[in-house]
Amino acid sequence: MMEMNPMILAGFAREDITPKIPVPMSGFDGIRIATGVHDPLYANVMVIKKNEELFVMSVLDLLSIDIELLSSVRSKIESLGMMKGCNVQIMATHTHSGPVGINDTETGIMEGSSYFLGNKDSHYINYVSEKIVQAIKSAVRNLQAQTIKIGKSTVSGISSNRSRKNDEYDNVVLAFEFSSESNEKNLFLRFSCHPTVFDSSNTLISADFPASLYQRYADKYKHTFFINGACGDISTRHTRKSSDFNEIERMGRVLEEVITESLLAPFYEGIFDSFEMHSKWFTIETKKPGNIAELKRKYQKMEEGIEKISVRAELEYAKRQKQRPFLMEAGAVEIQGMKFNFLPVEIYSSLILAHLTENIFFSGFANGYYTYLPDSKAYERGEYEAYMSPFAMGEGERLISKVSKWLKELE
Repeated sequence: MMEMNPMILAGFAREDITPKIPVPMSGFDGIRIATGVHDPLYANVMVIKKNEELFVMSVLDLLSIDIELLSSVRSKIESLGMMKGCNVQIMATHTHSGPVGINDTETGIMEGSSYFLGNKDSHYINYVSEKIVQAIKSAVRNLQAQTIKIGKSTVSGISSNRSRKNDEYDNVVLAFEFSSESNEKNLFLRFSCHPTVFDSSNTLISADFPASLYQRYADKYKHTFFINGACGDISTRHTRKSSDFNEIERMGRVLEEVITESLLAPFYEGIFDSFEMHSKWFTIETKKPGNIAELKRKYQKMEEGIEKISVRAELEYAKRQKQRPFLMEAGAVEIQGMKFNFLPVEIYSSLILAHLTENIFFSGFANGYYTYLPDSKAYERGEYEAYMSPFAMGEGERLISKVSKWLKELE
C-alpha cells in the first residue's frame, strides 16, 4: 500500500439542487415549462486541504452560473471563516434541460437575454448557494489523504464540431480516480461537448448525457463529477441518433468504455500530492452595437429559425450595450501536473487546439456566464454563436493567447 501524503487531503460531497415542478426551463430560444424530473440535478463539491488552506471546486448540473451565485457562496464561506473566497471555483455542466433563474438578465452585460435565460430567481440562487455551502461542510468533514489514477484518451462518434462538421475539435477525455484511506472512490471527469441530446421539445428536468455516467458509475464511485471543456462549437448535432433517453444511455455507454479503459492503463498512478489553484482577471473588448432601426427591420422580415434568433441577439445587445473593455475572471487548477483553465464563457474548441499540450486543458461555464467566445472565422461566416456573443471579433484569439501564456508562467 502506498504511503499517503498528509500535507494534501481531499473530501467529496454532493447536494440535490433539483427545482420544484413546474418550473421554466432554459437552454433554447423561448421558455419551456418542466412537467417532471427524469434525473436529479446535483451540486458536486471537491474540497482540497493543502498546508492548512482549503480550496473548493464545485460543479453544478445547470446551464450556467452567475456572478451573484458565485459571490454568495464566496461570501458565506468567508463569513464562516473556512477559507478565502477566491479559493472557490464554481462551474456548470451546461445542461439544456435545467431551470432558468440562475442568471441576472436585467443588468450588466447579460441584460436583455431573458428570452433564452429567463428571469433571475433570487430564491433559487440562494437555495443553490446554501446547498453548495452544505456540500462544502460535508466534504470538509470527510477530508482524507488520497491516491489518484489519471487516465487520458480520445472518443469519437458522440460529438463533433457543430458549425464546421469536418473540422478538428477537442475530443480528449480526462479521468481522475481518487481513492481514500477508507477506500472511498470518487471520479472526476473532463470532456468537451454540449449536453444537448435533448432538444427543445423535452420538458423533463435532466443533466442530459452526464446523468448516464452518474448512474453507470453509481456502484463503483461515491460521487462522479463532470466538467465540460471548450465546447462552444462542439455538440451532438451531427452524431446523435435520436433526442431521447436511449441516446443518452448510448453516449454514457461509449464514454464509460473509454474512461474505464483509460484508467486500466493510467499515465499516472500514485499519491495525490500536487495541487494548486490560481485566479486572474483579464480584460476583453465587447463588440460595437449594430444599428437598432436596421436590426428591427431585418428581424421583422425574417421567418422563425436560427437566423432570426441571431438577429434578435444583435438587436437586444444594440438596445442596451456599448463597446467597452470588460473584466473577466479566469481560474486555474493544477492536479498532479495537469492544468485546467476555467473561463466564464462557451469557448470555441478551435481557439484552444493550438494551445493544448500534454498537461494544459481549457474549460468553460465557470465563475460567471457571458455566452460564447468564438473564433474570428465565426464572425466572418456569420455563425449563430458570433451573433450571440457580446465580444468583438478577434478577442477570442487574443484572450486565449494571454490565458495560455499565464498558465505556462505558473509552472
